[in-house]
Amino acid sequence: KNKVNNLYKSKNDKYIANSEASKKVLNAINKISKTDSSILLSGFNGSGREFLARKIHFESNRNNKRLKVIDFSNPDMIKTENKLFGTEEKGFIKSVGILEEVNGGTLFIKNIDKMDSKIQGKFLRVLEEKKYYRIGSISPNNINFRIISSSTKMLNDLKKFGTFRSDLLSKFNFFEITVPSIKQRTEDINDLVKEFLCSSL
Repeated sequence: KNKVNNLYKSKNDKYIANSEASKKVLNAINKISKTDSSILLSGFNGSGREFLARKIHFESNRNNKRLKVIDFSNPDMIKTENKLFGTEEKGFIKSVGILEEVNGGTLFIKNIDKMDSKIQGKFLRVLEEKKYYRIGSISPNNINFRIISSSTKMLNDLKKFGTFRSDLLSKFNFFEITVPSIKQRTEDINDLVKEFLCSSL
Protein backbone atom coordinates (compact mmCIF):
# COMPACT_ATOMS: atom_id res chain seq x y z
CA LYS A 1 0.00 0.00 0.00
CA ASN A 2 2.82 2.44 0.91
CA LYS A 3 4.49 1.86 -2.47
CA VAL A 4 1.27 2.70 -4.26
CA ASN A 5 0.81 5.84 -2.14
CA ASN A 6 4.37 6.93 -2.97
CA LEU A 7 3.30 7.25 -6.60
CA TYR A 8 1.34 10.32 -5.58
CA LYS A 9 4.00 12.14 -3.56
CA SER A 10 6.69 13.23 -5.99
CA LYS A 11 6.44 16.24 -8.26
CA ASN A 12 8.47 14.21 -10.78
CA ASP A 13 5.77 11.60 -11.23
CA LYS A 14 4.62 11.32 -14.81
CA TYR A 15 1.03 11.02 -15.95
CA ILE A 16 1.09 8.45 -18.75
CA ALA A 17 -0.77 9.90 -21.71
CA ASN A 18 -0.49 7.89 -24.92
CA SER A 19 -4.25 7.76 -25.46
CA GLU A 20 -6.27 10.69 -26.76
CA ALA A 21 -8.45 10.64 -23.62
CA SER A 22 -5.39 10.98 -21.37
CA LYS A 23 -3.80 13.66 -23.55
CA LYS A 24 -6.97 15.71 -23.24
CA VAL A 25 -6.78 15.50 -19.43
CA LEU A 26 -3.09 16.38 -19.40
CA ASN A 27 -3.65 19.41 -21.64
CA ALA A 28 -6.42 20.66 -19.35
CA ILE A 29 -4.21 20.23 -16.28
CA ASN A 30 -1.29 22.05 -17.90
CA LYS A 31 -3.59 25.01 -18.59
CA ILE A 32 -5.29 25.17 -15.20
CA SER A 33 -2.56 24.19 -12.70
CA LYS A 34 -0.94 27.62 -12.42
CA THR A 35 -4.26 29.37 -11.84
CA ASP A 36 -6.09 29.38 -8.51
CA SER A 37 -9.30 27.97 -9.99
CA SER A 38 -11.25 25.31 -8.11
CA ILE A 39 -11.19 21.98 -9.93
CA LEU A 40 -13.57 19.02 -9.97
CA LEU A 41 -12.05 15.72 -11.09
CA SER A 42 -14.98 13.49 -12.00
CA GLY A 43 -14.61 9.84 -12.91
CA PHE A 44 -14.71 6.25 -11.72
CA ASN A 45 -12.91 5.01 -8.61
CA GLY A 46 -9.40 3.88 -9.52
CA SER A 47 -9.10 6.25 -12.48
CA GLY A 48 -6.23 8.19 -10.90
CA ARG A 49 -8.01 11.28 -9.61
CA GLU A 50 -5.86 11.56 -6.46
CA PHE A 51 -2.69 11.21 -8.53
CA LEU A 52 -3.90 14.08 -10.73
CA ALA A 53 -4.86 16.21 -7.71
CA ARG A 54 -1.33 15.87 -6.36
CA LYS A 55 0.13 16.59 -9.79
CA ILE A 56 -1.93 19.80 -10.03
CA HIS A 57 -0.78 20.88 -6.57
CA PHE A 58 2.90 20.25 -7.30
CA GLU A 59 2.64 22.26 -10.51
CA SER A 60 0.71 25.12 -8.90
CA ASN A 61 1.91 28.35 -7.32
CA ARG A 62 1.00 26.85 -3.93
CA ASN A 63 3.44 23.94 -4.19
CA ASN A 64 5.56 25.29 -1.33
CA LYS A 65 2.55 24.90 0.99
CA ARG A 66 0.68 21.82 2.15
CA LEU A 67 -1.70 19.59 0.25
CA LYS A 68 -4.24 18.11 2.66
CA VAL A 69 -6.94 15.53 1.97
CA ILE A 70 -10.43 15.19 3.46
CA ASP A 71 -12.56 12.20 2.43
CA PHE A 72 -16.35 12.37 2.67
CA SER A 73 -16.89 8.68 1.93
CA ASN A 74 -16.69 8.07 5.69
CA PRO A 75 -20.32 7.74 6.91
CA ASP A 76 -19.37 9.22 10.30
CA MET A 77 -19.93 12.87 9.37
CA ILE A 78 -19.40 14.12 12.93
CA LYS A 79 -15.90 12.66 12.95
CA THR A 80 -15.24 14.05 9.46
CA GLU A 81 -16.54 17.49 10.48
CA ASN A 82 -14.25 17.54 13.54
CA LYS A 83 -11.31 16.46 11.40
CA LEU A 84 -12.01 19.27 8.92
CA PHE A 85 -12.68 22.17 11.31
CA GLY A 86 -10.82 21.10 14.43
CA THR A 87 -12.26 21.25 17.94
CA GLU A 88 -12.07 23.62 20.87
CA GLU A 89 -13.46 23.51 24.41
CA LYS A 90 -13.56 26.39 26.89
CA GLY A 91 -11.01 28.33 24.87
CA PHE A 92 -8.53 25.44 24.64
CA ILE A 93 -7.75 23.75 21.33
CA LYS A 94 -8.50 20.03 21.55
CA SER A 95 -7.60 19.18 17.95
CA VAL A 96 -6.19 21.09 15.00
CA GLY A 97 -8.34 20.75 11.89
CA ILE A 98 -7.33 20.24 8.29
CA LEU A 99 -8.49 23.77 7.41
CA GLU A 100 -5.90 25.19 9.78
CA GLU A 101 -3.17 22.92 8.42
CA VAL A 102 -3.97 23.67 4.76
CA ASN A 103 -3.90 27.47 5.07
CA GLY A 104 -2.06 28.84 2.03
CA GLY A 105 -2.05 25.45 0.33
CA THR A 106 -4.43 23.10 -1.46
CA LEU A 107 -7.39 21.19 -0.03
CA PHE A 108 -8.26 18.00 -1.89
CA ILE A 109 -11.87 17.02 -1.16
CA LYS A 110 -12.42 13.36 -2.01
CA ASN A 111 -15.96 12.22 -2.78
CA ILE A 112 -17.37 15.73 -2.50
CA ASP A 113 -20.74 14.40 -3.71
CA LYS A 114 -21.09 12.63 -0.32
CA MET A 115 -20.70 15.83 1.73
CA ASP A 116 -23.83 16.10 3.89
CA SER A 117 -26.10 19.14 3.97
CA LYS A 118 -24.87 20.42 7.35
CA ILE A 119 -21.23 20.54 6.28
CA GLN A 120 -22.25 22.01 2.92
CA GLY A 121 -23.80 24.94 4.78
CA LYS A 122 -20.73 25.44 6.96
CA PHE A 123 -18.40 25.17 3.98
CA LEU A 124 -20.40 27.79 2.09
CA ARG A 125 -19.82 30.15 5.00
CA VAL A 126 -16.08 29.41 4.89
CA LEU A 127 -15.93 30.32 1.20
CA GLU A 128 -18.04 33.46 1.62
CA GLU A 129 -16.22 34.84 4.66
CA LYS A 130 -12.77 33.27 4.06
CA LYS A 131 -12.91 32.35 7.73
CA TYR A 132 -13.72 29.19 9.68
CA TYR A 133 -14.64 28.32 13.25
CA ARG A 134 -13.36 25.34 15.19
CA ILE A 135 -16.15 23.17 16.57
CA GLY A 136 -17.04 24.67 19.97
CA SER A 137 -15.43 28.05 19.26
CA ILE A 138 -16.89 31.49 18.62
CA SER A 139 -13.62 32.98 17.37
CA PRO A 140 -13.05 33.00 13.59
CA ASN A 141 -9.77 32.10 11.90
CA ASN A 142 -8.73 33.55 8.55
CA ILE A 143 -8.20 31.04 5.76
CA ASN A 144 -6.87 30.98 2.22
CA PHE A 145 -6.62 27.80 0.17
CA ARG A 146 -7.27 26.29 -3.23
CA ILE A 147 -9.83 23.53 -3.72
CA ILE A 148 -9.45 20.41 -5.82
CA SER A 149 -12.22 17.85 -5.46
CA SER A 150 -13.17 14.44 -6.78
CA SER A 151 -16.51 12.83 -7.43
CA THR A 152 -17.87 9.75 -9.15
CA LYS A 153 -20.71 12.01 -10.31
CA MET A 154 -20.33 14.72 -12.91
CA LEU A 155 -21.13 18.34 -12.08
CA ASN A 156 -24.38 18.25 -14.08
CA ASP A 157 -25.51 15.23 -12.06
CA LEU A 158 -24.92 17.05 -8.77
CA LYS A 159 -27.12 19.88 -10.04
CA LYS A 160 -29.69 17.60 -11.64
CA PHE A 161 -30.43 15.40 -8.61
CA GLY A 162 -30.44 18.27 -6.14
CA THR A 163 -28.18 16.50 -3.64
CA PHE A 164 -25.82 19.46 -3.54
CA ARG A 165 -26.58 23.08 -2.69
CA SER A 166 -26.73 25.18 -5.85
CA ASP A 167 -25.32 28.23 -4.04
CA LEU A 168 -22.31 26.19 -2.87
CA LEU A 169 -21.72 24.84 -6.37
CA SER A 170 -21.84 28.39 -7.70
CA LYS A 171 -19.36 29.50 -5.06
CA PHE A 172 -17.01 26.66 -5.90
CA ASN A 173 -17.23 27.68 -9.59
CA PHE A 174 -15.56 24.43 -10.58
CA PHE A 175 -13.47 23.85 -13.68
CA GLU A 176 -14.45 20.25 -14.39
CA ILE A 177 -12.05 17.63 -15.75
CA THR A 178 -13.51 14.23 -16.61
CA VAL A 179 -10.88 11.58 -15.86
CA PRO A 180 -11.08 8.60 -18.25
CA SER A 181 -11.40 5.06 -16.96
CA ILE A 182 -8.81 2.41 -17.80
CA LYS A 183 -11.19 1.11 -20.49
CA GLN A 184 -10.82 4.44 -22.27
CA ARG A 185 -7.02 4.34 -21.99
CA THR A 186 -6.12 1.15 -23.87
CA GLU A 187 -3.02 2.78 -25.39
CA ASP A 188 -1.75 3.54 -21.87
CA ILE A 189 -2.11 0.06 -20.37
CA ASN A 190 1.35 -1.34 -21.23
CA ASP A 191 3.15 1.68 -19.79
CA LEU A 192 0.89 1.72 -16.74
CA VAL A 193 1.75 -1.93 -16.04
CA LYS A 194 5.48 -1.18 -16.41
CA GLU A 195 5.18 1.80 -14.07
CA PHE A 196 3.37 -0.28 -11.46
CA LEU A 197 5.88 -3.14 -11.68
CA CYS A 198 8.83 -0.76 -11.33
CA SER A 199 7.27 0.89 -8.28
CA SER A 200 6.74 -2.55 -6.71
CA LEU A 201 10.42 -3.48 -6.86
